[in-house]
Amino acid sequence: AFGCTIYELYYDRKTFEAKDYDELVHMIFNVKPYYGDKISTDFKRFLSACISFPEYRPTAAQLMKYSYIKRALRLKYD
Repeated sequence: AFGCTIYELYYDRKTFEAKDYDELVHMIFNVKPYYGDKISTDFKRFLSACISFPEYRPTAAQLMKYSYIKRALRLKYD
């Protein structure tokens, strides 16, 4: 949910476009989201972690250690 929300805010489109529920489930389990080539490596790594299967998703504390977040916080508080 969090990862998909971030994805939709960044790309202004749904993470997975499907015509029905069955296709959506198939895509979630078998298709990687489109990232394009204009996304930074750090943001892609962060976003991919957020969209991964629940058992592999980092906790909030772990997300805070991602370089993308560290850099964003540095910019905000510098």
